[in-house]
Amino acid sequence: MNSTVYCVFIPFRAHFNFYFDIPTFLQASRYPSSHPQGIHPSLLNAIYLVACNLAFGSQNPYDSLFLTRTRAHLDEALSMADRLTHFMWGSLVLCTYLARLGRIMESHSVSATTVSFAVGCGLPERAALEQTGHYVDIQERHLWGALCNMEFAHAWTFDLPCSVPERFVNEMEAHYFNNVLHGVSTLGEKDIVYLLSCTSLMVYLSVRLRDQYDEAARLNNSPSSSLLQRLYNLGDRLDLFRQSLPPIDSPEGLLPGEITSQINHLLVRPHFGVCLAAIQLWNILAPKDDIAYANVVEAALSLARLARIIRLNASGTCLLHVPLNMISHTYTASEVLIRECHRPRWFPGRTPKPGSSTVPSPLMTLPNQPDRRVSDGLNWLFDFQLEMLRHYPLLARSLGKLKDLVDGSEAYDMI
Repeated sequence: MNSTVYCVFIPFRAHFNFYFDIPTFLQASRYPSSHPQGIHPSLLNAIYLVACNLAFGSQNPYDSLFLTRTRAHLDEALSMADRLTHFMWGSLVLCTYLARLGRIMESHSVSATTVSFAVGCGLPERAALEQTGHYVDIQERHLWGALCNMEFAHAWTFDLPCSVPERFVNEMEAHYFNNVLHGVSTLGEKDIVYLLSCTSLMVYLSVRLRDQYDEAARLNNSPSSSLLQRLYNLGDRLDLFRQSLPPIDSPEGLLPGEITSQINHLLVRPHFGVCLAAIQLWNILAPKDDIAYANVVEAALSLARLARIIRLNASGTCLLHVPLNMISHTYTASEVLIRECHRPRWFPGRTPKPGSSTVPSPLMTLPNQPDRRVSDGLNWLFDFQLEMLRHYPLLARSLGKLKDLVDGSEAYDMI
């Protein structure tokens, strides 16, 4: 049974932030779950839970069984202090599963509790060795990175509080950006979890910066020069990181024999994420800065081109492997391009004819004729979302609002 479950679950591991080293995981699975070197039942049952969900969908007859078992074994692992790393991985898989079902507050409760536990047992400190950037245990770094990714995603997607302490956010920013990206120190292999951690952190920092700007506006204050400087610094780091990303067809992080198309589904999230971070960051200044507005549109077009490449080159199976929360990224890009379609175009004004009631004006607005790239980009995004909708019918409710946005009868949610 285990081998069948793993064959179902492992190709979808990115959906559940499961970045446990797979060869190590499979080796441990050969031991009984009661063995100290085996997989703890809390993690095993969490994997059974999501594997059944992947296999049966919304008609999963085993949901209640494995959900009950998972929670019971998580409590047991914690009370016995037994294989606590597996306890944290199991909790992470569970909270991602709950988020997929739309049970957001339950998911956030599990995620926040697990992050607090990880901080309490010293996981962040054990993950890194002094200031060298070399990690003592890559598995612990992967675990801490995956936990942070989940918390950052809860914060920027659902506007929930982030449980990662501020000092660790600052340390991650200083290490990933100031040191690694500028060559002051090395991280060793820049693996998938490193790429995901950088991407998630940049989106989180961009959204947090947006909230700080909104708070200044609410208080009728102009943003401070330090806040503006921070925005431009983050923009520079974002561009530097984007240039360092491996191509989307790179085999980075894949298992032997896992390549099924020209698209590496593990790299979809960092590539989409860097576009989302650029949209959120530059959209802060977009209402009053034409260059920032253009950056937002270009980021949305970049994401649209990625969506087109994925749809045209990925098999249906590979599209299934694309993390489900990427649909929120394409939705945000769609909002940007829809807004661009509705944006008035300003042209030099004309002097009214004698006797005309028109008031002379230096500028006049004409009906919008959007750039061909924008209409193409929207079509690519819609095609990608329709293809994802074919695999995940539950997305219909989330995507249904796009038609109203095109008609101009709804307000924007993500920008």
